[in-house]
Amino acid sequence: LSTLRSGDAMTLQEYREFVRRRAIEHDGQAIYNESIEHASIVVENLFKNAMEKIVVLSGSFNPRVYGRDEVVKEAELFLALSPENKLQIIIESDLKESRGLHPFFMTCSRFPNLEVRVATPNVQDRYDFHFVAVDEDSYRFKSDKKLPAAISAFGDQAGAKNLGGIHSQLWNLCMPPASSGASLSRMHPRGS
Repeated sequence: LSTLRSGDAMTLQEYREFVRRRAIEHDGQAIYNESIEHASIVVENLFKNAMEKIVVLSGSFNPRVYGRDEVVKEAELFLALSPENKLQIIIESDLKESRGLHPFFMTCSRFPNLEVRVATPNVQDRYDFHFVAVDEDSYRFKSDKKLPAAISAFGDQAGAKNLGGIHSQLWNLCMPPASSGASLSRMHPRGS
């Protein structure tokens, strides 16, 4: 398990470089992340390294993680790279008014390869975790969805494939989000 450093914490810039190196080395070594800032850095690198598919299971799709400029830019580049690329997001809280103000959705909702579904309360009762998984190869996994602490890995195919399978099962049980205008009209289910 990669730690920040024994005895003291990394600065955010040091942590950013540390995560970037782990993504490049792609050796499956676990990375601990414990804050919203760490989450954003990890998600940015996951999106940056995605080649075909990103799946997300999130509560409110926290804008402090997913709305930061770097994350939004990497998501936009991923979606624009190929119409075959797919980004599927399951959210628990469908705040349709907030989606219209969320930096991620303001930028990325125009892409037809972005799909969003909502986990109803009965679906939410089936799990107590959140995650992002990329290409059945890399991930960020929060075992307790109420806390920011998580484990991430770049190159852990077994872990990422398992999370991708869980996402597929949940995806099929979730509902399309309530529409809040033309900018979200493409956010509908098209199968999994």
